[in-house]
Amino acid sequence: MGTDEAFSTFDWGQKILPQEYRESQKKYFGKKGMSIFIGSFVWKNDSLISLATDSAVATSSTYTFSTQSYIVALTNAAQTEIDTLSAGELILKQFRADYPHIKKLHKRTDNASNFSSHGTPEAEKVICERLDIDLITRDYSEVQKGRDICDRVCGVAKNRMRSWIATGNDLLNAHDIKEGMEYAGGIKNLKIAVAEVIPGADLYLLYEIIFKMNSVETSSIITHEQLEVSSDDEL
Repeated sequence: MGTDEAFSTFDWGQKILPQEYRESQKKYFGKKGMSIFIGSFVWKNDSLISLATDSAVATSSTYTFSTQSYIVALTNAAQTEIDTLSAGELILKQFRADYPHIKKLHKRTDNASNFSSHGTPEAEKVICERLDIDLITRDYSEVQKGRDICDRVCGVAKNRMRSWIATGNDLLNAHDIKEGMEYAGGIKNLKIAVAEVIPGADLYLLYEIIFKMNSVETSSIITHEQLEVSSDDEL
């Protein structure tokens, strides 16, 4: 992997139930969970570090690696294919702005239906081209025991969020999720975004999402025309 390439993993986290500070037991039942979508990136740095051998005569050089993760919190989301594509575009757009030297991407997800349909990789290729990124690899995780990096990042963020609730706060929407996960300085190498699904009145409007990350508001609209991919395009 070159220094202009990144390996990414995307996944939906376990839904988060609304929770009031010291709520009564009868309020626990009948809740609707809120969704979080996680994207994590790893890439090779330009700098090298030297490792001396036991004899201190010969040395070998190795690259260092960096990582950055993003979470998109949504109050209401069905986690459909279009929700997955739109949330993934928001994460990829922010990553592109943060690290413009990354030009190539290797993407991996699990094989859930909202990731593995025939049209999903084609739409992902179009999204990457719009952001001037070359999608080199589109891979799926094998059925295996254990969790991926997205679950580990999400677990740490949820622990921070629970600490925020314990200080007397209510967790009721996506904005509260963001505030809770950023409590006490937040998590290193993790950025949280707030997004909401806005149903479009236009028949050709598939999805519109407004998000706020680092006090910058942006809108992302995916239309049928933008999702069209010719049969000659290959991943």
